[in-house]
Amino acid sequence: INAQLIDATTGGHLWAERYDGNLEDVFALQDEVTQKIVAALAVALTEEEEDRLARRYTEHVEAYDYFLRGLEYHFHTTKEMNIQARQMFERAIDLDPEDAYLYLQRGITYANIGDYEAALTDLTTSINLDSNGANAYLARGRIYDTMGDYERALEDYSQAIKLNSELTE
Repeated sequence: INAQLIDATTGGHLWAERYDGNLEDVFALQDEVTQKIVAALAVALTEEEEDRLARRYTEHVEAYDYFLRGLEYHFHTTKEMNIQARQMFERAIDLDPEDAYLYLQRGITYANIGDYEAALTDLTTSINLDSNGANAYLARGRIYDTMGDYERALEDYSQAIKLNSELTE
């Protein structure tokens, strides 16, 4: 990996470094690069930001690859890209069926096409795997809200707010 930081306002070169490693060590290498960049920027991170940087969506390297591909497709908001994103998340889930975030992402792809039953199933699975996942409560709350189930929506929104406020305390 070659990494460099350029000052966007001046175009000046701030820092550069090269990293070598094995694919099996990709997460350790990612952590090393992240820490070096943070140090180069002389940024003081909050505890929440450090936790977020250390978060692993999946420990399975191939599943992580499918996860990243799914996110790339997901950011393009066409129906075809949504289908591609779902397929990538499904492959990741096949490889790592215990990762809550993968179900959250696939659930969102179902919600995008109005398949609320499938979306609710995935989002509930995500919550069951990680009850601290505020984003899964938020997404499920949006679906309940869309479906007119305002009581359940309020419960999920409240839980998402509670979990997010606990992160910042």
